Amino acid sequence: MNWSDNPITYILGLDTKKGLHAKISLMLIRVSITLVTPYVIFDVWLGYHYVYFGYNLFLWMGIGAIALIVLEAAFDERQKNQIN
Repeated sequence: MNWSDNPITYILGLDTKKGLHAKISLMLIRVSITLVTPYVIFDVWLGYHYVYFGYNLFLWMGIGAIALIVLEAAFDERQKNQIN
């Protein structure tokens, strides 16, 4: 894989890894970009102290990561079934 294929995986060095580990790493990156960023902005806007902020940040990251892993696995399984 080169720079033009997927710059995120190239920068993080995930393009050398294969299989589930790379998929999970990419899903965690997607979670942090799509789910955590708006939550951080909202939580800072509310003005809560960092203990509350940190607890909820990791809680939502974990929930989002688990949901994305399950959805990605279901989508991959569906695509395999359509090909066969």
